[in-house]
Amino acid sequence: MSILFFFQKSCRASCRGITLVEVLVATAILAGVLCAIVGAFISCAALISIARNTNTAANAAASFMEEIRASSFVNLVDNYDQVTFVLNDIPESRGAVFVDDSNSELVKVTITLSWRQGNRIIGGDTNLNGRLDTGERADADGILESPVKLVTLISNG
Repeated sequence: MSILFFFQKSCRASCRGITLVEVLVATAILAGVLCAIVGAFISCAALISIARNTNTAANAAASFMEEIRASSFVNLVDNYDQVTFVLNDIPESRGAVFVDDSNSELVKVTITLSWRQGNRIIGGDTNLNGRLDTGERADADGILESPVKLVTLISNG
């Protein structure tokens, strides 16, 4: 009988359960961890959407650049300089082509793309008109900045 009494006495000290404060602290920690996980998930979904649109824009720009490269050298400036275009796969998007013919034997062709992603503009063309306007971001050559920018040199010959 003394063994049973000893067991009951030791169980009373260690088998008491948890208090309300411990439950509240554990719940607060769990809620914080879940909020962080959900926030990370939402950020990743937004980044995936930006990456998808960037990939789509890069593919469209490469396709358009191949069309330009297949064109006649003498007509490059007339047919493509300051041309703007819309990407069908990205709503509220605008691409722009800039042709630098300062060298008569070598033409520099630049394609930039900008688009609306949610409530922000990706690229330097803030009004999505395909032209460099006051207040828009441009590189050192005076061409619209963009995460999707293709540049090629086409020679006469």
